[in-house]
Amino acid sequence: MDQLTTMQTRPAAIWRRALAVMVDGFIISIPLYILLFIYMAAIGAFSSEISDKATGLMMAGLGLFYLFTFVGMIVYHGYFYRRSGATPGKQLMGLKVINSETGEYLTWGQIILREFVGKLFLNTMTLYIGWIIGFFRKDKKALHDIVSSSQVLEQVR
Repeated sequence: MDQLTTMQTRPAAIWRRALAVMVDGFIISIPLYILLFIYMAAIGAFSSEISDKATGLMMAGLGLFYLFTFVGMIVYHGYFYRRSGATPGKQLMGLKVINSETGEYLTWGQIILREFVGKLFLNTMTLYIGWIIGFFRKDKKALHDIVSSSQVLEQVR
């Protein structure tokens, strides 16, 4: 057991979670946008004359960008949730993500449910109402927490 789980905790405030998401988004996006820029420069996407071939390569590059973003987010969250229960953004905000039923770190199945099914699919399809419900629940669980049986905690100060 680590320090946070042995101390007094409470469900994390949604605003703290939102700030952690912004930090993590920034961390994830830097290498992805560098790779996208290098790819686009290599195919000549920034020239004044763009051929049909270059247009096709740009579209393929954008498809790969979205695929890398998706895989990158799963790997990023999975690595940190399995290792320490918190991504760098959550660590910065003093938060921890745990299995709400066992108190342990999330399993890979829970991570995929949380990040892909809950956040990427359900929250997007419900116009982010999934996040908003966390404001009205005593346990502060958003839709992706409910789907994945997870809980985000913060240390009581």
